[in-house]
Order: sequence, then structure tokens, then C-alpha cells
Amino acid sequence: MTRLDAQATEGRRGQPYGLLRDLFMRHLGLDARNGAGDLRAAWLQPAQQVLGERGSAAVLGHLLGLNFSLEPEVHALRGDARALRDRAFFHAMQWLTQLASTGPALVLALDDIHWADDGSLDFFEALQRSHAELPVLLLNLARPLLLERRPLWCSAPGARRIDLAPLDAGASQSLSLALLQLLPEVPFQLAQQVAHGAEGNPFFMEELVNMLIDQGAIDVSSERWTLVPERLTTLQLPTTLEGVLQARLSALPQDRRRALQLASVVGAVFWDQALQVLDAAAVGGLDELVNRALIQGRPDSRLVGSSEYEFRHHSVHRVAYVNLLKRVRTVAHGLLAQWLSQQPAAAALQDQIAEHFERGGEPRLACEAWSRAAQSAQACFANAEALGHLARAWALTDETDLTRRLELTQLKLKVCDSLADRGLFAQSIQTLAQLAEALGDPGWRSEAAAWQASFEFHGGHAVAALACAQRAAELAPAADIERAARARSQAFFALVRLGHLAPAAEAFELALALARQGGHRQLEATIVNEQGNLEQGRGDVNAATAHWQQALAIHREQGHGVNVSGTLCNLAFAAMSIGDFDAARAQFEEARGLSERVGQAQIVGIIDINLGLVFLHQEDAHQALVCASRALQQLLRQGDRWAQAAALRVVGRAELALGQGAAARQRFVASRDLFDELQLGHLALEAIAALIDEALQRGDVAAAAQHAQDIEQRQQAGVGIEGADEPMRIGLAQWRAWAAASDPRAPAALAQAQSDLQARAQRLVDPAQRQRFLQAVAAHRDIMQGVC
Repeated sequence: MTRLDAQATEGRRGQPYGLLRDLFMRHLGLDARNGAGDLRAAWLQPAQQVLGERGSAAVLGHLLGLNFSLEPEVHALRGDARALRDRAFFHAMQWLTQLASTGPALVLALDDIHWADDGSLDFFEALQRSHAELPVLLLNLARPLLLERRPLWCSAPGARRIDLAPLDAGASQSLSLALLQLLPEVPFQLAQQVAHGAEGNPFFMEELVNMLIDQGAIDVSSERWTLVPERLTTLQLPTTLEGVLQARLSALPQDRRRALQLASVVGAVFWDQALQVLDAAAVGGLDELVNRALIQGRPDSRLVGSSEYEFRHHSVHRVAYVNLLKRVRTVAHGLLAQWLSQQPAAAALQDQIAEHFERGGEPRLACEAWSRAAQSAQACFANAEALGHLARAWALTDETDLTRRLELTQLKLKVCDSLADRGLFAQSIQTLAQLAEALGDPGWRSEAAAWQASFEFHGGHAVAALACAQRAAELAPAADIERAARARSQAFFALVRLGHLAPAAEAFELALALARQGGHRQLEATIVNEQGNLEQGRGDVNAATAHWQQALAIHREQGHGVNVSGTLCNLAFAAMSIGDFDAARAQFEEARGLSERVGQAQIVGIIDINLGLVFLHQEDAHQALVCASRALQQLLRQGDRWAQAAALRVVGRAELALGQGAAARQRFVASRDLFDELQLGHLALEAIAALIDEALQRGDVAAAAQHAQDIEQRQQAGVGIEGADEPMRIGLAQWRAWAAASDPRAPAALAQAQSDLQARAQRLVDPAQRQRFLQAVAAHRDIMQGVC
């Protein structure tokens, strides 16, 4: 059996992934060098040995606070906090999976996890969900506070919750005798006082005995303890835990009491060097405080060359702190903030620095530190901590400091952009817009409109996104190339999504020129990639492929693995569209693996839609249904309504191929209605074409003809097939409906479909590729042969 231990502390709750860090550092025996300059090298060697790659070890280490930002694998994930977190989680689970496979069981013993950071709790919840089959015992020790934060923590299958009730009378008496066992004889009355005065609280009982020792009622100077009756009879035992602790502090020599109180200002976890900053003589009393069981040493330290301690119980810390004069506390906090700011590990301690500045009466410096702490947390997807730090910073800003509040709100939007909480996102955008209007700054007004455009686009509302992007472009100052380029690119993306290809082409040229003018290579690659999508929508596979390959080269040059996976997905789609299904499947699976590795759940969902299409082309409806259903579930979680509508159509097609016509019809109707709601008419045409296929399969020619009429009316209103995933299926379905109904429009529909198909085929330069395009794709073959 392998056992790994970790402990959360109140003082480290604001440290992203602190509990997870503690687990791996203890496992590798690196605790004593925690924070040292050579720790990265000490981490890399064993981590690389377990995970197989230096980059994988660096990504996990970076999440745990070791700063591998210069490593290529980490640098490639800059700006994508979710991808960094998800990939690091993947490697952490790899590590634990290997440990679990080497023995009969793996025990993860986590203590005081009610103080754990949210990111670490997310990891252990994910471990329970995704690796339930592993022989892992997750042993958690926590107070009820954990269930207030995570009500479903103990709800996983196989989980068992054991609540510790107060000790009953018999157990209390036994513990009392055990605590006093070094006395030659334990007076019955004394044992009763210790047992019953604490009301079943073991810590309270232990502190009562410690208080008797402190007050001299029990002499512990020799191996066997001795009662001092004259001291015992004059003592009045406190009736509360706080009273006992207060009595213990009062019994300390003045210099030791001061040392404990100053240590409490540092925090529930503190360092000897920090205490020395407040009082050089105070450090000399730490050993005695350890012996009195008021504090205890920790095996690791976040500060180089400093010993780390913690209060033995949070109640001891609280009592020591409140009994120090407020004016002394305020000065001490200010000194500590300045000292921590000068430490080599200051970047990882911004939350503590901010806390000390705030309590030290320095709101401006505290606000800056809270902001830095929020940036650090946001960069590694520790969103709960980031939002908490931002709230503290906001509360410290003056209402008239609009620029500072705009900066804080923009950082909050970066956090919201990573979350599924669109309500909080919308609220933050509104705040940004209101602040920008109050300031009257065009640049900030453009920024607010750009954020609104992004919000609308990722929610599937391309029309609204286009309007917001155009407003952002109009507001962007002429000299602000970055904002102008981003706004123009958003307008371009929205136009492509809407199938408005002619204005999209113009927008492409303008956005690309701005991105290049500003030297924004990553934005340039994104724009070029989207131009490939535009060319694919036009049916020009060769032009699309050229753009995607150009974008792929830039993504690889920049080391941006997230965008590499998306562009690989596009190239696979090109292979599928010309009938090279084996190549498409291999490329999609490669892209899917990379997307999983870098934590791109949304791209994984889109790839699964396309894999479903590949399997449909290969007449494997069962596997198509598996992929498309998996995609639909994933995209529902992501909130991508455009992709949800696409997944609904592919799920329906698989169900129709399996003879589940009624279920398929519901999927097609839902897909059509969602595309209509999103004003993506060209994609709605594909769902209507699928409804024709379903109606013809069940012999309802009238319903099929009605759907064909719907397509005709939409096209007459200006809706085209450009930008559809499988555009030729629209004309094919319409012709089949007219032919089944003996409608005179059938020949013209077939002729139009054949003409459109040939026009697309002619754009393929290679003859063999052109032949495959016409013959390997069933819909294309049926159009050419006029097969109903």
C-alpha cells in the first residue's frame, strides 16, 4: 500500500492548488526546500521520470507554483488558464494512476481540507468522478465547514461519511485518565473536572491539562508528574475553551506571551524570520512555545532559509491575536507587508502581502497586492481565489478612481471568460461599460463593446456579436492598433459564422492588416485560420487548406498547443469534405488527443461532432451515435449553443440510420429551431434537409415536400448554402422530396445541385482528388447519378 499525506491550513487557503502542491512535495521529499531556487531542478528530475516528458513535468510544476513560465510547454499555454489547469490535472492524475497501479492500493490522506483551496478540491472531486475504478482510498479529515462549501462532497458512489460526535461520559473519563496518566495517582475529582468541564471536546480537555501545568498545579519537571495541592485548590477552571486558552496565555512569561502574540500577527502559519522583523528577541522563545504545545513546526517552508511554524489550533491563534493591542497590530502588519514584499518568493505570497497591507492601514498598497494576487490566480485557473482577491481590491478603491476600477473589472472579465457563469460575465461587462461611459474614454468604451461581442459570439448569437464588434471597431482610437485589430477580427468571425461571405472577405483583409501592423502574430494566425473556414464554406477546399496550413505554422512557431489542435481539426474537416475518410478520422483523432491534453473541452466536443460525421460516411451509425452523443453532452456543459445545434443534427442522423426515426425527428426540429434562434439560417437548412430524409424514410411524402418548400422559401429570402457543414445534402434532399411528390420542380432542383457540385469540384486542382470528391462522398455520388 502506498500512502500520500497532505494538509491544508487556514493561512494557505488563498494559495492556488496549495493542498495539491503539499501532496506532491511531500511525496517527493522536497518539503524542506520548498521555495528554494533549485527546487525547479529538484522537481523536474523525478516528475519527468514519472510523466515521461520534461514539458509535462513543467506544466504540472507550474500549476503548483514553481514558475516554469520559460519552458516551451508552459509558454505555449500562456493566456489560456483553463488549458493550463486541465493539462496539469491530466498529468497529476497520470501520476496518481501510476502509483495506484504499483501496489494493492493508494491512500491519499488529506487533513483539514475544510481550509483547502477550491482548485485542489476541484482536482480531488474530478479524481473521484473520472477514476472511480482505481484502487484509491481518499481519506479526508474536515470540519462541517467543508460541506457548507461542497455539499455534494460525500455523495460519490462508495463514499462514506463518519461524523465525530462529542465524547460520551465514558470516553471522556478514559481520555481524562490518559491525559493525566503520568501522575502516580489520579484524584477522582480532578479526572471528573477535566472530563466533564470540556463537554466531550478532546482538544478542550487537553488544554485544561496544559493549563494546570502552566499554572503550576501539576509539576512536570521530573519523569513522573506531581500534584501541587495548594495550587490546585486555588484554581478556578474556566468553563469555555477560549477561557482556558486565555488563562494559558496569561500564565506565560511576558516575553513569551509577546512572542506568541506577534507571531499571531504573521498568521496562523508564520516564519521565524518574519517574527524577527517584529521583535529580534521573540525568536528565542519559539522552542518553549513548541514545548508548551501552543505552536508546532512544519516540515516545509514557502520562504527560503526560514523555518515555518503554525499555531497548534486556530483557537490559539485567534485568542493570541485579539489580546494584542490594536495599535501594535497595525504597525506589525505594515512591517510584515514590507518585509514579505522583499522576499524572493513574494510573487507567490501576494495574498498574504495584501492582507498585511490592508490590516496595516495601507489601502492603496493593499489594493495593488490584491490585484497581483488575483492576476496570479487567474493565470492558473484558480477562479474562486481570483474573484475573492478582486472583491477585496475593489472594496479598497476610491469610487472616483475609475481607471483602477476599470482595470479590476477587466481582470474580472478574464476570470469570467473561463467560467460557465454567463450571468456573472454579463454583469461584469455591464459594469465595465458603465465605468467606461463615466470616464468617457473611447478606448475603454471600445474594450467594453469588444467584451460584449465575445460574450455574444461564444453564446451562439452571431448577429449581436457582429453589432458589438462593429461598435468596438468604431470606438477604438486610431493609435490603438491592438484594440482595432481585435475588434475587426471579431467582426470577421461573426460574419463567417453568419455565412455572409462577401463582407467577411473584406473584413478579413482589414483585420489581417491591422494584426500584422501591430505585430500580433497569434491574432494573425487566428484570423488566417478563420479565413480558411470562410474558403471551406465557399467550397474551395484547396484555398481553405492553404490558409489552415499557414495558420498552423504560426501556431507552432508561437508554441500555442491549444490553437494547433483547433487548426488540425480544420485540416481533418477538409480531408472529410473531399471523401478521404480514413485520413480525416486519423487527423481528427490526433487533434482530439491534443485537445484533451491541453484541456480544450469545447474543441473536443466539436471534434466529436465531426468524428460522428466521418463514421456516418463510413456507414458505422453506432459509433457515430456514440461520438455525437458524447459531443452533445460536452457542449451542453460548455454552453456553446451553436455547436449544440450541430451536435443535435448529427445525433439525429445517427439515430435515423439506426431506425430510430421518432427520436431523430425531435433532434432535427431542435437543431433547426436553435439555428433559427441564433439566426444561422444556412445551418438551419441542413437540419431541414435531415427532416426531409426522415419524412421520406417513413413514407410521409407530403411532410417531405413541405420541408422542401420551406427550404425554397428561405433561399428565396436570401439564405444560401455557403458555410454549411455538408451543403450538397441540402439540394439533394430537396430534389428527392420533389421527385417523391412528382413535383415539376424536381428536374430543376437536380440540375441546380449538379451544377453547384461541379462548381465545387472544379476548384480542386488535383484530378484524383476531384474524382474522390465526386464519388467517395455518398451525397455527391447520388447527385451525379441522380439517385433517389
